[in-house]
Amino acid sequence: MGMLNGSRVLECAELIAGPFCGKLLASLGAGGIKVEPPGTGDPSRAHGPFPDDLPDPERSGLYLYLNGGKRSLTLNVGAPEARPALERLVAGADLLVQDESPSAPVRATAARSGPRPVR
Repeated sequence: MGMLNGSRVLECAELIAGPFCGKLLASLGAGGIKVEPPGTGDPSRAHGPFPDDLPDPERSGLYLYLNGGKRSLTLNVGAPEARPALERLVAGADLLVQDESPSAPVRATAARSGPRPVR
């Protein structure tokens, strides 16, 4: 039982900083959903180390370390047809971890219906 037990985190972040933040929140008990772009997923999937040095996006040591304890889904957050799904995800989140520019679709959706920003 962690101090964030029962909190819901929506993570729209890639590579290291944002996913590491999500990992820390998960270690404190928060439940996390990571949103990855369709096709390739999080770019960290392409970085090793890999077992037996055989690249495999499902077995990237970096990705697995940063994203253990999270559920994930693929969603093209910039596509108009993805907006209803994104709005549902943001509305159901207590915390939002994102690493996009302020004008990005996730931030704009969060401003309308999501968790309050912490500054």
